[in-house]
Amino acid sequence: MWRGLYKSARTRQPVRKIALLPVTHPVRSLILAALVCGITPRADANGGGYMTGVKSTGPFRPVNVEEVAMTGEKLRLVLHQTYADISIHYTFQNDGPARKVRMGFPCAIAREPENMRVSRKMPDSQLGQLDGFSLTMDGRTVKSKRTEEFAVIPGLPAGADGPEAGWYGKVITSWQEVTLEFAANAAASVEVQYRNPYFVEHSYVSENASTSAQQITYLFSAAGLWKGPIKQGEVTIEAVGVPAADVRLSHPKRFERSGNTWTWRFTDFEPTLTDDLTIMARPVTSSYGVSGGDKGMRGLYVCTGLDRSGSIGSERDSGRWALHTYDFTATASSTLPADEDYSYEAANLAGYHGEKDVGWSEGAKGDGIGESVTLALPKPRAVSALTVRNGYQKDEPLFRANNRVREVSVQVDDRPPFRAVLDDSMEEQEIRFPKGKTELKQVKLTIESVYPGEKFQDTCLSGIAIVIPLSKAPHIKPAR
Repeated sequence: MWRGLYKSARTRQPVRKIALLPVTHPVRSLILAALVCGITPRADANGGGYMTGVKSTGPFRPVNVEEVAMTGEKLRLVLHQTYADISIHYTFQNDGPARKVRMGFPCAIAREPENMRVSRKMPDSQLGQLDGFSLTMDGRTVKSKRTEEFAVIPGLPAGADGPEAGWYGKVITSWQEVTLEFAANAAASVEVQYRNPYFVEHSYVSENASTSAQQITYLFSAAGLWKGPIKQGEVTIEAVGVPAADVRLSHPKRFERSGNTWTWRFTDFEPTLTDDLTIMARPVTSSYGVSGGDKGMRGLYVCTGLDRSGSIGSERDSGRWALHTYDFTATASSTLPADEDYSYEAANLAGYHGEKDVGWSEGAKGDGIGESVTLALPKPRAVSALTVRNGYQKDEPLFRANNRVREVSVQVDDRPPFRAVLDDSMEEQEIRFPKGKTELKQVKLTIESVYPGEKFQDTCLSGIAIVIPLSKAPHIKPAR
């Protein structure tokens, strides 16, 4: 359990411990679902947002959407480590009198079919929301409101194109609802921006764990009520924070790839349920605890790239193995002073040591810019990355209350440093070395910029592992 790190103007004191949610719940995550339009009250209702298999349970209903044509759509998705930044440019044509159109941007979570029934029971804090949603029409900001929903959308049918066909279903959890005023016989331009965390689930058996593929889905099928087809459009996907080699698309044949960018251009597109675009940003991973005797767990064996059945070395993924080791010493340029119950020293970064000593906070005045932590291995090893849990991760309120690291300078031994950017997220992240694998004895991380805390200026990290790639699968002991 993570501890608290609240401090007042005079003293720094930990808050009371708060129980964590059960480890089997999905983290706060969602799939991207952004095309405007709505779910009809009945599956066969006039016009039809979704013609079969989807029924609304919420109060949102689209109005006059079928009277306006979408003449253009330009969609851009930038894939970071833990979320995607989305920007969309729409053009519309209203051939008729002036009218108001009520429409919504659906937000959804993805679930395996057998788990769909529990989605309704998820706490509101875990349901999907479109972070930082903004919309302008012809340069003018339009207000939006969130409307709760629960509606199940089937997954891609078996035999459909792509790695996730028939695997995940979707539950719309809310609509970001807007009302647009269209002038008579006129075109209009609409710009939309927001951020979407990837959908991901974690499960645990003793010290072993499994993490689902990190993915988002763009619901093209939600455009069914617009008048006629989408005349022309372009979709661009850019992998910035994730390896391009790990990215999978549900309709790969539609896209042309150049480096870390995928592009699809279309004309006269009338989307159906099978046209929804699922993007897998990272494959499935499984991890297995490595015992260190009296010292506790000294690391994890991690396999990246399992197929859906959990087998290793499938045709689709290679099953890459690595040792994520906590077997290092850590020192810091400054440390928040310990109090009666808690220590904030750098040694806490070496994995998970139970309830108390699990993270580092710098102790300098201000935001801690220029403060550093140095990790030293017992002997030089070939290292491919570091995994990092950013911020102070006892719970989300404490995470937001304190500073999180945004940019770090990374120096390997005495070589010139390089820069890395971390997401403002509680999900585990990687700092990958530029050459793929680097021999090192020690690595120094220096804080260059931060995400400001809502209450305090302490800049925190909650766990680091050093990633050592393995040439073959290790021997794994069964879980207790």
